[in-house]
Amino acid sequence: MSPQFFSCIICGVPTHDYDASTSGSWSDQFRVIYRNPSGRFISGVGCREDNRETTWDAPSDPDLRWDDERSHGSLIDVQVMKQPVDDDQHGFVLHEACWKLLETAFPSILAEIPLKRLIDIFESLPFPVSSKGAYWGHDYGKLIMDIEEQGLYPWEEFYLADTYHPEEGGDVNANPYDVPDLPASLSMRAEYPPELSVSSQPENKNLFSKLPVELLENIALNLPTEIALSLRLVSKVFFPLLYNQAFWASRFEENGDRDSVFETWGRRNSADEMIDWLSLYRLTSFTHCSPGLKNRRRIWSLVQPLIETIGLSPAETVDTVSEDHDHASLEWTKVEGALTTRYPIRSGCRLFDTHVGCVCKDLSKIAFSLSTVGTISYISGICLISRSGSNVCLGLISKTNEIIREVTKLRGFILAMGSMGLHALQVIQEDSRVSEWIGFPGNAPRTERLIGFRSIDFLQVGCDLNPSHCTKQPFGTLIIPPPILCLNEPSYTAGPKLSAEYNPLFWIHFGGPGGCKLKHLTSVSFDIAQGFFGLEFHYGAGPGHETCKLGRYVHSDSSEEEHFLIDGPGGEVIESVEVILEHLNIFDFLRDGILKAVKLTTNCNRSFQGGFLWGHGGTTVTLPLTITPGTTLTGFYASKHIQFVLISIGAISEVVDK
Repeated sequence: MSPQFFSCIICGVPTHDYDASTSGSWSDQFRVIYRNPSGRFISGVGCREDNRETTWDAPSDPDLRWDDERSHGSLIDVQVMKQPVDDDQHGFVLHEACWKLLETAFPSILAEIPLKRLIDIFESLPFPVSSKGAYWGHDYGKLIMDIEEQGLYPWEEFYLADTYHPEEGGDVNANPYDVPDLPASLSMRAEYPPELSVSSQPENKNLFSKLPVELLENIALNLPTEIALSLRLVSKVFFPLLYNQAFWASRFEENGDRDSVFETWGRRNSADEMIDWLSLYRLTSFTHCSPGLKNRRRIWSLVQPLIETIGLSPAETVDTVSEDHDHASLEWTKVEGALTTRYPIRSGCRLFDTHVGCVCKDLSKIAFSLSTVGTISYISGICLISRSGSNVCLGLISKTNEIIREVTKLRGFILAMGSMGLHALQVIQEDSRVSEWIGFPGNAPRTERLIGFRSIDFLQVGCDLNPSHCTKQPFGTLIIPPPILCLNEPSYTAGPKLSAEYNPLFWIHFGGPGGCKLKHLTSVSFDIAQGFFGLEFHYGAGPGHETCKLGRYVHSDSSEEEHFLIDGPGGEVIESVEVILEHLNIFDFLRDGILKAVKLTTNCNRSFQGGFLWGHGGTTVTLPLTITPGTTLTGFYASKHIQFVLISIGAISEVVDK
């Protein structure tokens, strides 16, 4: 059996040091968090001293290490990470150092880390086929290139690879828990200007100059460092406070921007220690700190949102939907991510429960619970607040990160739905008012499928975690095509029906608003490599007229590019489009066929066909992409499947002044 290499599920660094001279280093030492029919457990400390090992053996006793003689009699033997579940047993690998950091960062007022909740979170993560670890939606603190840097759409984590950032250098290889040079830093003193008293500064004629020094100090203590530093630009009375040792000591407390230097916790008011907190703050900056501390700060920033997610609690006032439940007979309009109930998963998210609740007749407010992972936010739960106090909560509720909006009549939502969950939403109220975004939509596909209702009576929320119009499908762009554009749904090759399956559309507007870019169009290229990957439009000289591409693909040695010249400056435009589809009875998502080729015909009676006509044994058909009479083709929209090239395509047209 070939060796199995996996990355730590928390920090993303491989759980093996490939430098044979450092056997037993921190990256070799690991724990396994696992479940079996008896419960959830964490192992003792194991060690991957031989990179040819195929198993992940560690002591079953969490208090033992691999080099303890008592550990050899009782070792765990479970499948881990993307390995299949075996006999209802499965686990996840993490560095011993990362486990210690998680334990240290976990709030002291809470009990020990709940392993059941932690395993539920890990089991909801996808494990891409080309990656050694899990995909959280972040780049592990700039350890790897993020999904769009790798030329993928935000929902294509299936293809994500461990492409490391070269500038990270050796920092990620340094022990993040035991930092050897940190004790010396606690006693060092850096050079900086002498403290200045308030009286030595010219009096400022503002409100702050009238406040006592103690109050000014408290104001600074409770502000983020960057904002506190900017106060000196508002009033000079704050200038000496920024050299105040109490202020800089507060930066090292829990939730401060130096709280990762946990060796200082509890030492702020110690009478037998005199720490120069300003010097320590400077010595622990990213510019001056050691590789070990840099690695710790990276991992600390990953641990904090994980702790926040662990703190989410299932709503208590919910029904869990089952097949024989009364709610199951209702007609639902759904928008969902790439859900699956299987494990392990390669993309999307795992569905654990579905909650359903009745919308209060006397609805007054809605509270939205948010969870953040890296730069991505998720709506984890919803609480419908009534005037009578009988609230209905759905999903996973946050006690610390909640946004409340006044809503008396719910007419719908505009959603930013990622493959791994709901990133953000806008609320549609009775008077058609649209709220601001709740959460951060980022580049998640957006959909208007849940608008246009007279009222919403029931809500259904999946826990990880009608009218025919293509804007009801999630669009993988920052904006949904505006109403002025004709989407020509009858000729869309995937048909006019709506599906709850997560398959976002992406679109381009190669003609520009009102067709303003058509006169600059010079050619169209087709990218062909064992399938139809996309179209790319090229323009003549001019700012903003470089290229416009449908589909994301990277040219390779096996790909071919076919070019079709168009005389845009001479008035030539694409007049009609035909597509060749192959119908396959293999997968449900291919029921409408897979795109094989596209034929373009211009108003100069010239045609060009590009595509990959080698088939899979299915039947082929040729269909026109008919556009609305009186309009001109100025764009396309399409969809693809994670394991295939473009599978459907539609035409966008609009009225263009001749």
